[in-house]
Amino acid sequence: MLASLGARRALAPPRAVARRQLSLWQRVRDSMNEKSEQYREASEAHLERTRTSLQKDIKTHESAFKELGGVIRKDRHTVRGPAAALGSPSEAFAFPTLQGHSLAGEEVSLSADGLFHRQLTLLGCCGSQHGQEMVDGWLEGLSAALVPQGPPALPVRTVWLSLVDSPGFAWVRMVLVGSMRMSVPKERHDSFVVHFGDTGEMRRRLQMENRHLGYVALVDSQARVRWHVHGSETPTDEEVAALARLVEAEAAPPEKTRRKR
Repeated sequence: MLASLGARRALAPPRAVARRQLSLWQRVRDSMNEKSEQYREASEAHLERTRTSLQKDIKTHESAFKELGGVIRKDRHTVRGPAAALGSPSEAFAFPTLQGHSLAGEEVSLSADGLFHRQLTLLGCCGSQHGQEMVDGWLEGLSAALVPQGPPALPVRTVWLSLVDSPGFAWVRMVLVGSMRMSVPKERHDSFVVHFGDTGEMRRRLQMENRHLGYVALVDSQARVRWHVHGSETPTDEEVAALARLVEAEAAPPEKTRRKR
């Protein structure tokens, strides 16, 4: 028995070795605890970033959801109806300068030095089918009402504008433009302009409260919005005729001053 006890003692690790083993396990345990704490902190930070991003997305799209909901609840919606007269140049608001491309592939500048130069422009814009009929009604209706009997050109040009919140990839733009070219009549490609970018501020400056509704504006040669309507109501023949009279009066040359006798 004494021999057996002595053998066990001989086989037992010295106390210094045992202490080193215990110290090693403590270091391993401390390292694992430290890594676990770092992982927990990283996970919480990632969760907070995800939560912040989600809240930002919800806030960003909340207005868009409200706009669409307002359109769905009403078959016909009018935010601003047609005015009986053009606004004066001093009271008109400026059309924000923007760059775009026509469906014919030409680069277009919507500015006083570009598209609006030296001519009145009736511009229509809508972000969904809820306002397309309204926009077409004004633009096509005015063109028909102003068809000249002789060679003189129309006193106003008509332009369709599509404002698209910029997608992240260039190929997505190509797909969108290709789809537009297929859906828009070919004879309208020259007068159909597409703009990609952050359109929120631009819509605000144009007083376009709901992107899903139609928006039509009469812009003068100085890029000032003199008249605009916003809604989904298709214009009547009388409303189109009234706008045609306003355009003709605005485009008519001033009367020559009579010489004093």
